[in-house]
Amino acid sequence: MLNHRVRPLVALTLACVVAPACGDDGSSSSETASTTGSSATTGGSATTAGSEATSNSSTETGGSDTATTTAGGADVTWYQHVRPIVAEHCWACHSAEGALSFSLEEYDVAQQFGALMLEKIIGSDNPPYYMPPFLAREYESCTPDVPWRDDPRLSDEAIATIQAWVDAGKPEGDPADAAPVPDWQPEVLSGGSMATIESAGYSLGADVKDDQYRCFSLGTDLAAPVWLTGLQVNPGDAAVVHHVVLFSDPSGASEAKAQGEGSYPCFGGAGVPESSVLYAWAPGGNPLELPADAGIPLQPGERVVMQVHYHPTGAATTDKTSLTVRWTDTKPAREALMAIIGGVSVGQTNSNNWDDPPFMIPAGAENHVETWRETLDVPPADIRIWSVFPHMHLVGQSMEITLEHQGDEACLAPMPHWDFDWQRTYVYDAPFSELPRVYDGDVLKVRCTYNNSLSNPGLAKALAEEGIGAPIDMQVGEDTLDEMCVAIVGIMY
Repeated sequence: MLNHRVRPLVALTLACVVAPACGDDGSSSSETASTTGSSATTGGSATTAGSEATSNSSTETGGSDTATTTAGGADVTWYQHVRPIVAEHCWACHSAEGALSFSLEEYDVAQQFGALMLEKIIGSDNPPYYMPPFLAREYESCTPDVPWRDDPRLSDEAIATIQAWVDAGKPEGDPADAAPVPDWQPEVLSGGSMATIESAGYSLGADVKDDQYRCFSLGTDLAAPVWLTGLQVNPGDAAVVHHVVLFSDPSGASEAKAQGEGSYPCFGGAGVPESSVLYAWAPGGNPLELPADAGIPLQPGERVVMQVHYHPTGAATTDKTSLTVRWTDTKPAREALMAIIGGVSVGQTNSNNWDDPPFMIPAGAENHVETWRETLDVPPADIRIWSVFPHMHLVGQSMEITLEHQGDEACLAPMPHWDFDWQRTYVYDAPFSELPRVYDGDVLKVRCTYNNSLSNPGLAKALAEEGIGAPIDMQVGEDTLDEMCVAIVGIMY
């Protein structure tokens, strides 16, 4: 029941994306069309063209002998046409300042990765499936009616420009006559009452090779309730912080688990009772700005668990990631809450909400589907959905989240290619009156598809790390070799 399972976004800390998207800077360029709104539909059409585009650019150094031209008749070059697009959409991660992976600031590097860059922009069959890593890609059976906020995807025009550049052999152009690039600056929270809370920190030795998942317990000394209006993740060492997921901890149990080292190992969840996902952030993501006149209630004594996914670089480092919180002491016009819809724990294995209980993904199954349907029990109020956080583990392949009202089904979030490494919270870009509305008796459906075979590279790696040579039957749960099928739905009323 929704009214029993909604809990405050006990988010002394949330942040925009686990996994937000590289290049999510909100700026615009004369070289590209706006990426908000119109590009939401571009995602589907661009993916459709993927096989043709990839075949036209199958090598990193080759291309057609004749330079392809722009609509105005000019040859497409790096400095005059492509660099501004890459700066706007990619430099948040692929730059010296972004500190992730390789930099795409210089021509010599960009031309080496040109065809691969085009392939990932259009859509690839191999992870990472998309760049920027924005997984909510519309397709025929599931297209939301409302666009996404901070949608970093490229427009059709921008994709065509990069395609022309690759086809022409990736010409450099004249650096002395380079087109201006967007003055990208990271977005930061401002205004209102704010505080920054540091984690206890975590050290990675030079000999650490495997990814690490550490949970930090964060608390406040609140004497009275407050309402959160914005949150921002501040990575300590951006080179190793792959993404951050925030969980509620209503009981405060994480404080004892983190004693000693200041954190504890965790994977699928926070490992504390009654916990739920609050928000997710990844490099390139903007801070969370709650919708106007809305706030997340935070009670005295509540804690937040911050899960940091570390990706070692081979260099010794100590990370101290922090969270900036903005709040108000005055109750806003609307409260924002989070509802858990789907399976997250072993106790839900035999739930009647599954289409075909019990939840079990057989070993070796490559296209196994589990579907959770929940009939919502909500009070007679104007309740709207403002965000969706889809979540599975390593065996997940795709997800579709829909809302059924009086026999009509609306798409909330399509995920044709799930990628555990690039999770994020998806926030709708629309006024309150245009957000999806929830009525008593509506049915929210979460349909998850899994690949529990060795053809799934993420699973093969996880099995090898556990010393297991073959797939095993998987149940719902929080461990590495368990699975989930859940949508964390943000609501306002």
